[in-house]
Amino acid sequence: MYAERLAEEHNPLTALYFLLYSLLGVRQTGHLLLWLNGWFIVLEPKTGFAHHFYSWLLHWMLLQLDLQEGIYYRPLDPMHQEAREVAQQYIRKIYRSHQNARRLHYMLWEREYIWSEEDEVYTVKMYHYFNGEVGIQILDKAGREELYSENLKSEPAWVETYTALPCRHINERSEEAYHYRPGGLY
Repeated sequence: MYAERLAEEHNPLTALYFLLYSLLGVRQTGHLLLWLNGWFIVLEPKTGFAHHFYSWLLHWMLLQLDLQEGIYYRPLDPMHQEAREVAQQYIRKIYRSHQNARRLHYMLWEREYIWSEEDEVYTVKMYHYFNGEVGIQILDKAGREELYSENLKSEPAWVETYTALPCRHINERSEEAYHYRPGGLY
């Protein structure tokens, strides 16, 4: 498995980003906000939305890489930036493009290794602190009831708020392209 090789040659964080861009289906500019008990929340800055889904397969794969569940949103952290860059190089080398790599994610949806509950819409707040730490708070759709929080402290430097939708981020006008498999890749 390429991710295992990346974890050995570089570090587990680089392997995480490699899987993020392929099996987790995140765009090149996207981020993993939270991974918890087979539940994944990812951010797509291109759309301004977060998406969430469940996958025991992906959960197991990340555990095999000795990664810990929790918050992974650290866009300004140099270690995360380097891991992203190395993973992106491998994505281009192996799959030729990020779009090709993301197709693996849609194949997992088709085979029901990834799923979501249609009525689950959440408000996600990311708290950024002056020391570089990040906290997360997940609220119900209305933003009133807290469902989960981690690493919340007083006086954040800034707070980002997103709506987390329970769906794949597919442009319906070009949906067939997400499932098209270029020769030699699959």
